[in-house]
Amino acid sequence: MSISHDSYIACSKCKREQLFTIWDSVNVWVDPNLKQSLLDGDLTTFHCRRCGHSAHVANDLLYHDMKNQLAIWLKHSDGAGFAGLDTATKSLLSSLGKNYTCRIVESYHELVDKIRVFDDGFSDASIELFKLMISIRDGIDLSRPFYYATLQSSWFKGKSLVFAVANEHEFLELRYPIQHFNDAVDSVLPSIASLLRKTCEDWPKVDRQLLLTTMEEAGLMCPVAVKPGKSEIEAAAEFVLSIIQQTQADLPIVCSTLEFFDPIFSSLSADTFAAYEFNLAVISTQLHALPNFFPLEISSRIRSHVLNSIAIDDVGNYPVCTIGEYDSVWELAIEHAELPHAGVASILYDKLGLSASVSIGGQKLKDPMLISSLGCAVLSCGSGWWKKWTEKYQLERFSI
Repeated sequence: MSISHDSYIACSKCKREQLFTIWDSVNVWVDPNLKQSLLDGDLTTFHCRRCGHSAHVANDLLYHDMKNQLAIWLKHSDGAGFAGLDTATKSLLSSLGKNYTCRIVESYHELVDKIRVFDDGFSDASIELFKLMISIRDGIDLSRPFYYATLQSSWFKGKSLVFAVANEHEFLELRYPIQHFNDAVDSVLPSIASLLRKTCEDWPKVDRQLLLTTMEEAGLMCPVAVKPGKSEIEAAAEFVLSIIQQTQADLPIVCSTLEFFDPIFSSLSADTFAAYEFNLAVISTQLHALPNFFPLEISSRIRSHVLNSIAIDDVGNYPVCTIGEYDSVWELAIEHAELPHAGVASILYDKLGLSASVSIGGQKLKDPMLISSLGCAVLSCGSGWWKKWTEKYQLERFSI
């Protein structure tokens, strides 16, 4: 059963006291309606009836899911550090049985993190291992709050794990394809599984620090050769230069192939204007790969550096506006579960002055075969550039 008690709480703003229900234990099998209230924060939020001020109430709480045999104890610090569970409490909770998964967390957000992890069918050790890998790769300090949010699905991108990481005064959303998660975790978890089982026999605090310690004990944290560092501005400049060079090499081949659909391509292979437009389409497309390799805050800055580098005086804001057009159709296609490169190709079709068309139901439309082929050509040019760059270099921390 769920256990609660009423206590007078003083509003931190107007100081008026009022009765507040504090939950000591929440059994979501017996009281399923309490679960969403806990996840939403309603169960632990004090609302002052006098001044309207709201505040989180920090109180130790046992989350008990009998159906999934899960027990999570929210145990706040006693002021001198994390105290853990006392002997009497451990003895009481040992009656839950050997098949129970038991965890300790230190904050409300960690409690919600664990609940969501287990609800989505993951082990918290695998999620914390993935968080640790991301933290090591992206230089995220282990003291920074880093929480699992949800598992999302889309027709085009498939399943993705969504996380929230603290950044100064806000949380940034990070997304990773589930295949990246599976590949990363499967490469390490089997090597530390036996050590983790011993660690998790009691009431462990399973977090990134525990996984780091376990990997050190298993001998997996060994010195590695440090890749040369590059700043975000250098990365952006190299990207733009590489795409221009790649386009110069690929455009004649693309034009020769697509001449079958529209004879105008025969005159575009050496056309400077056509090469420029093709460059912008490729740059726009490849910029969408940035969040796959860098945190959102870093990928956003690199994107800004790229746009700044192509917005030269001779052309003004034209390249930035054009990439904005491509971004709009890309996002619209994703929203409607369509192939995004087709929309990019359709805009490029107009900018290149193409004319190949087909008649459907008496209506003249852009040749869909040409649109598809042109879109594939844009996607393939520069494909994998950011992956190759990150394999060779690392971003200097705090670079701008």
